[in-house]
Amino acid sequence: MTDPNSESESADISITKTFWPLYLLFGFQHLSFGGLIVLIVPISLLIWPNEPFHALEMGILITTLFWSSSVAGLYFGRLIDKYSRKWIIIIISIFRSFSMIMLGFAIAG
Repeated sequence: MTDPNSESESADISITKTFWPLYLLFGFQHLSFGGLIVLIVPISLLIWPNEPFHALEMGILITTLFWSSSVAGLYFGRLIDKYSRKWIIIIISIFRSFSMIMLGFAIAG
């Protein structure tokens, strides 16, 4: 007789093994969003040097980022259902990481 708990434990382990790249990817995505929110004041000083903090403009920038992410999620969700999930997520991650790296080279003003 088999124990029903042992079957659920083996299923949990295989799900974790299967989805660990997604956990890692989502962790890095949250770090980039969190870092962007923490760095709002320095980014504002990069865009508008020698001026006070532009809270309204930065709020609009962050709101636009989140709205565009939501709309893109609908679009890419449709693509992922149609085509290979793995390659679409890899391509999206490459573009996002390239954008974050290029942000590091931003020039003041």
